[in-house]
Amino acid sequence: MVNAWKRWTVAAATAVCLVAGPEVAGASGDGEAGPRLARACARADNLALRTQNLVRILESGPEVEGSLAWLRAQIERATAAGRPQLGQVLQNRLEVRSAKLELLTVRLERLAKIDAICAGRGL
Repeated sequence: MVNAWKRWTVAAATAVCLVAGPEVAGASGDGEAGPRLARACARADNLALRTQNLVRILESGPEVEGSLAWLRAQIERATAAGRPQLGQVLQNRLEVRSAKLELLTVRLERLAKIDAICAGRGL
């Protein structure tokens, strides 16, 4: 019963998106920007700046706390000090931050596309 309910909900949401068309996407049918697109354009610059700052920190050297290189140095220190559990915890953290760096680079690419769309519409 629960799975049928979930399927119905997904089908209904999909139907609403298909019927609503451009209004859901943020543009009205007459070529003007909708309110969602205007809000996205207003936020894009701030999001890009914050994302660039995070990427800069993650890609910095071992002297910058929180960077991938700093975390690698902490892993080396922990293993050299005979603390393999701490080294494993830090290794897991390194994997998560590496994945976050990949996500942030994709976000920067998408924000560049949003900037192009906003500039094309004069927002």
